[in-house]
Amino acid sequence: MHFTVSAEIVGTPEEFSERLGSHAYDLVVAEYPSPDWRETQTLELLHLSKSQIPLILVGGILQRQTVAEFITRGAYHCIEMGRIGHWGTVREQQAPNTVENRGARHKKELDDSTT
Repeated sequence: MHFTVSAEIVGTPEEFSERLGSHAYDLVVAEYPSPDWRETQTLELLHLSKSQIPLILVGGILQRQTVAEFITRGAYHCIEMGRIGHWGTVREQQAPNTVENRGARHKKELDDSTT
């Protein structure tokens, strides 16, 4: 199986919303905290877009309460920068779901955008 890996970087919530509305993504990785973004704004924008894209937050030192709040609100995972080696485990857990559902999700998003 071959995969094409690509990344896009956005700097503002407006750019993020625009990209969500015009592209299909398999995963969103966001820095936390991020300048010019409210705490849960990335999650809020994902929910508003009605997309089922998993969100992984990467941050400095993440308090358990903060992680619990993000997971409760729909984040797929939170990773501390100092534990970035944990990324491999997250990728392995996510990859089968992403690959299996990618075609169906993209088709649904396209169908939804044309109705």
